[in-house]
Amino acid sequence: MVYSPDYLVKETTVQVETNVYSTIAPDGQLAWTGTSKTSNPNSITKAIDSIVGLLVKSMTKANII
Repeated sequence: MVYSPDYLVKETTVQVETNVYSTIAPDGQLAWTGTSKTSNPNSITKAIDSIVGLLVKSMTKANII
């Protein structure tokens, strides 16, 4: 017997990778990288605002900005 539910659940996962390169180094070396993952965002604008806030905190902590 196989069970088949009568409903379908849609899930959305958004993954953003941010890379910051040094402009001082001649070859543009990677100075900082970060990856964030958001599941089922209700609003794209709120998700972007949240990601930007986390990026600023992380880069500030790492003395990048």
